[in-house]
Amino acid sequence: DVPLGGEMDEPMENLVFDEEEELNEFMDDDRDVGNEEVEE
Repeated sequence: DVPLGGEMDEPMENLVFDEEEELNEFMDDDRDVGNEEVEE
């Protein structure tokens, strides 16, 4: 919703979003690995 200028104005928000996205991916990976291990 915020234009590029707004994003540059609040770089902290961008960092938080990045961290959350990475955490989500990590959690997904962990679940996948766990599932695979149980299946094997």
